[in-house]
Amino acid sequence: MEKDTLVIGICGGSGSGKTTIIEELMHLMKQRQPALLSLDNYYRDINEQVKDEHGQTNFDLPTAIDSDAFVQDLKRLLNGESLRIKKYTFNVRGQQEYIDIPYSKIILTEGIFLFNIPEAMELI
Repeated sequence: MEKDTLVIGICGGSGSGKTTIIEELMHLMKQRQPALLSLDNYYRDINEQVKDEHGQTNFDLPTAIDSDAFVQDLKRLLNGESLRIKKYTFNVRGQQEYIDIPYSKIILTEGIFLFNIPEAMELI
């Protein structure tokens, strides 16, 4: 792992201000060009989602996130690699966008279930 890399994690419920805080941090640190790794881009495909007792897809469970892929990508950033990840488009079929995340000495992470991932917590 790269030495002196700072990983900051922002967690909270929907509407709690995670995006606002991340945008402000990105602005304040723009000269240092922080990397942003959002848990939102790690939602599992709708076909892989758990259904609730009413047979409805429930995205508000920690199992909705591919936490293994998130941790793997976070480790790649910590090892000095850049990433190209698929942007999650909330199950809009046929639309594929990608996000390039360059390596940085500052990595910002955010997501509703971020602090529910023990491996990620060890890295933050």
